[in-house]
Amino acid sequence: MNMARSTHTGAESFSMPAITGDLVMHFPTDAIAGPSVHPVDFWLFDRPVEFAIISKLSELPAWFILHPTERMGELAQAMTGELRKGISFPDPFYAPNVWRVKAGDRIAFFCQRPWTTPAENGWIIDIGENALVYWQLPGGGIPNTLEASGASPTDDEKLERWIQVASAKIASMGLPRSCALDWGIARQ
Repeated sequence: MNMARSTHTGAESFSMPAITGDLVMHFPTDAIAGPSVHPVDFWLFDRPVEFAIISKLSELPAWFILHPTERMGELAQAMTGELRKGISFPDPFYAPNVWRVKAGDRIAFFCQRPWTTPAENGWIIDIGENALVYWQLPGGGIPNTLEASGASPTDDEKLERWIQVASAKIASMGLPRSCALDWGIARQ
């Protein structure tokens, strides 16, 4: 299977509708560098959702609050003043529909559309800058835990084949040219 390849540099956000049966997998840098390459997590959508990769504070969804420890560069410097004023922030936000991906990670996406052939229905996204990857319900709704975990496989054989194809493709690409040790957002 031929998989297209693109890079998320952080300069622009990536957003698209995903439909029932679409599969997204997260391959962090340490999983790519290991002896066997496998995703650490995946989403197999059982309903239409909105899928996004965001690297800018101004474009984060309203329901996601960036914790002070997740701000880098100028954003961290600007936060210092707010912390000195005594403004408190909630703990970092974690949910099953959110991944914090770091530079060097890779995302594999498989979709089936009427205009694609089975040989062209997947691509690999190289993450060039730390980003928030998430999915939400149409209209911006946050899925509850049951909805977020409700993305269950209906065709285990196809799912396993897609995971094998993505893992082999990512292994053949070798190590990323750069990576991040810590996660945070640096762009306004």
